Amino acid sequence: MKFITNDDIFFRLRFLDKYMAEHNGFIAGGCFKNLFNKQKVKDIDIFFNTEKDFKECVDMFKAKKGFKKHYSNNKVQAFKDKKSGVIVELIKQTYGSPKDILSIFDFSITRFAYCKDSEDGSYYMMYVDTYFEHLANNKLVIDGELKHPVSTFERSYRYKKYGYGLCRVSKEKLLNALKTANTDNLSSDLYFGID
Repeated sequence: MKFITNDDIFFRLRFLDKYMAEHNGFIAGGCFKNLFNKQKVKDIDIFFNTEKDFKECVDMFKAKKGFKKHYSNNKVQAFKDKKSGVIVELIKQTYGSPKDILSIFDFSITRFAYCKDSEDGSYYMMYVDTYFEHLANNKLVIDGELKHPVSTFERSYRYKKYGYGLCRVSKEKLLNALKTANTDNLSSDLYFGID
């Protein structure tokens, strides 16, 4: 994974600073695909190292002007930015460092994080080496571990609508994983995707 210091931050990412203020979380996942493709960002996923950080962030958004509670379930607490309409999803199903969280994403084009250094408050990015290559080529590559292949399968259809296609190796990997997938709790597996 690559680390980029504050000096190299892309101008487009400054849009996210508003959502990074006043908490210890970090943004990771699919919103970067939209930012770098100059598309509207509909939602932002914020992850946390600890449950304590999550709870403090929930309290902060509850008190923050310009945001309203949008929805909540056992995996997410979401707030809506009243001005932009962006949904900010605070993820409570999984905790860990940016590196830990990125390791559980299945597609390379979702393995990007925007983080804040706890020491000096500077921003930095973390992403897989192939991120921009796969993004530019509309290539959907499964480079992570396939813990929830049914969810990955379902999400690959959604990405197809955005113009991204699975590469041959990823198709083979997914087909092999689906052969042994447990479909007893299919509705839960379909929702699991972390993107």
